[in-house]
Amino acid sequence: MLIAIGPIRFLISAAHVLDVRRDYQLVAGTRAGLVPLAGDFTRLYSTTALSAAEDHVDVGIVRLSGAWDAVALDQFAQWLELDHSGKILADHTFALLGYPLTKQRDSIEGSNLVARAYRMAAVESGKRLYEQEGYDPKVNLLLGFDRRKMWGIEGPVTAPDLYGVSGGGLWRFGRRLRDTIHPPRLSGIAIEWQKRGRYKYVVGTRIEPIVASLVERYADVHDAVRSLARMLPNKRLKLAARVD
Repeated sequence: MLIAIGPIRFLISAAHVLDVRRDYQLVAGTRAGLVPLAGDFTRLYSTTALSAAEDHVDVGIVRLSGAWDAVALDQFAQWLELDHSGKILADHTFALLGYPLTKQRDSIEGSNLVARAYRMAAVESGKRLYEQEGYDPKVNLLLGFDRRKMWGIEGPVTAPDLYGVSGGGLWRFGRRLRDTIHPPRLSGIAIEWQKRGRYKYVVGTRIEPIVASLVERYADVHDAVRSLARMLPNKRLKLAARVD
């Protein structure tokens, strides 16, 4: 997911996705084509997790540089496109946009590599599920997803496995998707899919602690956020966040 804080460009993904850079050159798509990832890599993780499997933050961040300085800012999600609510909105509709592996078969068409996206809409889980499953609602975002009980325009459907959507954006539309008149806001980054157990859901890391970590790490982001925060009425600026 590409975001910009003022003029400062970042790519945000699941950390386990960016970990493969040790073996492969990673690139991201722009209108001008594929651009290699280059810049300062860092990781945002849970301070209480005892293993990678228990890390429900799992966010990788690249402060982009080099050729990315020439990529137009309108290709990035910018300040007013980010969701600054930072709380459970269980009656709101969210959407996931990602690229499941099962949708990428036969993706080479002539000299083109075609990426096939999958979209889904779901409501945020209530406070009880966060408590039962041990997630911090200030850090994580849970969206209900049972692949055998999904609906499409043609009626009930079985959705694809979500393997491969890690790093995709989670977007908030509001209380009623059909009545939405404003563009959705980027609320989080998808990091895992819980498909076993009584409850099935997608886990995301909220955008607010991600931005807070950028503020803490980079002095120029701190200054940019101070300026941009004036655009958020009745919103107290949070300059840092500890991800527990």
